Amino acid sequence: MKAPMVLGGISCFVLLIILNFLENAAVTTVALFFLLGLFIILISFKKYIKSFLIFITACICCICCCFSFAVKQGFQYLPFEKLQDTKTEITGTVCSVPEEYDGYASYEIMTQYKGVKGKIKIYDYSEKTPSLNQSIKARVSFSQNEGKYRLDDKSKGIYARGTIYEYTLLKENADKSIYYYSARLRQHIKKSVEKYVDGKQKGIALSVSTGDKSMLGVVEENAFICTSLAHMNAVSGTHFVYITGFLFFVCCLIGFNPKITSILTVITGIFICFAANFTPSVIRAFIICAISALAVFFRREPFSINSLCLAVVIILMTNPFAAAGLSFTLSVLACFGMFACFSPLSNFVHAKLGYENKYILAIADMLCACISAILFTLPVSACNFGYISFTGLIANPLVVPFAAFLPVLVFCMSLLSFLPPVAFAFGFLVKCLCQYIFAVISILSRLEWGYLYADKPYIYIVAVSLIVLLMLCYLLKLKKLRKTGTLLISTFLCVCFVSNYYMVDFKSAVQNKAEITKIEGANSTVIAKGNAAVIVDGGGENAWEKITLQLENSGINKLKAIVISDIKSESYNALEGIIRYNRPEILVVPASEQPYPKKLEDLIILSISLGTDVIKADRDISLKALDGIKTDIFAKKTSKNSYSLLLTVESREKSLMISP
Repeated sequence: MKAPMVLGGISCFVLLIILNFLENAAVTTVALFFLLGLFIILISFKKYIKSFLIFITACICCICCCFSFAVKQGFQYLPFEKLQDTKTEITGTVCSVPEEYDGYASYEIMTQYKGVKGKIKIYDYSEKTPSLNQSIKARVSFSQNEGKYRLDDKSKGIYARGTIYEYTLLKENADKSIYYYSARLRQHIKKSVEKYVDGKQKGIALSVSTGDKSMLGVVEENAFICTSLAHMNAVSGTHFVYITGFLFFVCCLIGFNPKITSILTVITGIFICFAANFTPSVIRAFIICAISALAVFFRREPFSINSLCLAVVIILMTNPFAAAGLSFTLSVLACFGMFACFSPLSNFVHAKLGYENKYILAIADMLCACISAILFTLPVSACNFGYISFTGLIANPLVVPFAAFLPVLVFCMSLLSFLPPVAFAFGFLVKCLCQYIFAVISILSRLEWGYLYADKPYIYIVAVSLIVLLMLCYLLKLKKLRKTGTLLISTFLCVCFVSNYYMVDFKSAVQNKAEITKIEGANSTVIAKGNAAVIVDGGGENAWEKITLQLENSGINKLKAIVISDIKSESYNALEGIIRYNRPEILVVPASEQPYPKKLEDLIILSISLGTDVIKADRDISLKALDGIKTDIFAKKTSKNSYSLLLTVESREKSLMISP
């Protein structure tokens, strides 16, 4: 049955990659889960289905996905009234510690609107900022693109962003909820990190442990993104796997009963949920972890495909709209990879290394778990993000297993802060580990050949097919195909490297002919067309909301190229919102002989950290004359280190050569 399993697995993933390029997201995601269920059935077959539960849960997954996308395609929003762009009166409780910025504060409010509960991310420009657990009444201005019932895995109800300019305090201390205690725990951990860890290490320690990136520097955040390790800055299944795995290892050394170990694992999972503020990803990971840990009470294998399927069903039943999120898909595929491939891969490594040193084998097992997760998430990530990250393939095994100890050390340091010598000892270990993480990601982020960009889907199909083929050949011990598979994958990687190094047309911005649209925002003028926009000048605190709203109404959903010209100091907040929302491929900033203002420098660093190529024009860009005429605005790579911004106006081409 090994040959049908290999062929079935390869066929499923090839079809998955092909379907991922379809424009209909409903068909793609339903097909993804259908193929996942089919693959589960294939690996469970001998002469009969190994467990009928696997078949049933796979079918329920498909039904939930179909239901989710049927609602999404049919209604676009949940069948409730959409939040308006005008000021709306709300009453809620501050459920996160307000963070102070230049001129405003940011926090979350737990509220109820039209019978639906949810969180609202607030940008507070009032004179006085409320504190945690205060009940307030305010008029909130929602942005059109965010102030709606969103169909993603954020929540089943509201997850909106709004702006407050004034509010009324209703109650100093509202009824305490789990979010209150979560915020207090996060605040305590943050104070402990500030006290016992210094320098850039404290930002890395806090973000990896709790997902709080308020202390993470732009350089460090950019290094995490460039090495495909941004998922480490959001507490998710990766943290659960390694933290609970470490706990399981300690309990086994002590000699605890398996049932006691399972209970301790669930308690640890609850603590992690509080530390991470009950984000959707951490709740999803907790459900999977709890079901797997408690399987021992029912005399079942703890980490099995059955446990994963049951967890997926529970997640989708509580919130079927989670199926629309890419993070949910990646989480399920990562767990599936670890449950399905970890044991054979670990046995293979143990056989090669021998069983003499158990500590070396423990490190090898952590690397095997990381590789098993990458095996199934790589194809989906490549298709959705448009590139294959070679640095990510290197950085994940080098960083993730060791970064898994970081939350354990930070939590111990925080819980034992009443014993300063012990806390200082844990703080020293945290600093050493953070220094190692930053050293690895900073070195790998400088590699020029770290990414492979491609416009054609067949590259991904070939890559994923060869990788899956090679891995299955090794795991299933098909000796005859090992040499052939190794030769094919080596040849492919060599071709990719050479092509990516010498050819410069892998990454291109948008080139569309269309009637340009002049959008008047709050003291701003935006010339937009297709998927490109030129911010001539933008001012005012509400410019981001108005510009984004009018871009959306003009049929422009995402901007791939943004050119900034004649910006004013009051427009930086608007530009920051536009860049964060669109994550453009290219950002062109105006030429200047003088040093850029501090806010513009921060804006450039932010863009780089989001993966945007920031280009400085070598001359002034004046585009106000483009009002109402047909033009092409696009940027393309002309050589390895330079771009050409082409402006075609009434058949007269003006070319500006610009370099990064």
